[in-house]
Amino acid sequence: MKTVLLINPPYFEDIFGNSKVRSAVDRGIIVLGLASLAAPLRAAGHRVSILDLNMAADPDAALSAALDKKKPDYAGITFTTPLSAVAQRLASRIKAAVPSASVVFG
Repeated sequence: MKTVLLINPPYFEDIFGNSKVRSAVDRGIIVLGLASLAAPLRAAGHRVSILDLNMAADPDAALSAALDKKKPDYAGITFTTPLSAVAQRLASRIKAAVPSASVVFG
């Protein structure tokens, strides 16, 4: 059994923070891609957590806390091209905190 941490990087404030249609955008959007990955991993007996950093008041602290608590064997980061630098920074932080973790992007 492996421990897997699936991560949605923080982007909400950068993209929608100054938007005039901010009321139409919600932080609480379910990350279906990560949920779709989590289900078969859980069914196979792995411990899987999803960390949506958009939901955290302090994304850096939330990531640190999750890494300290979970000590994942694998960390999966979902992102689109505009978030590639954010995803790379997250990967570096993960490897610094849990050097044995494999980091996967998607």
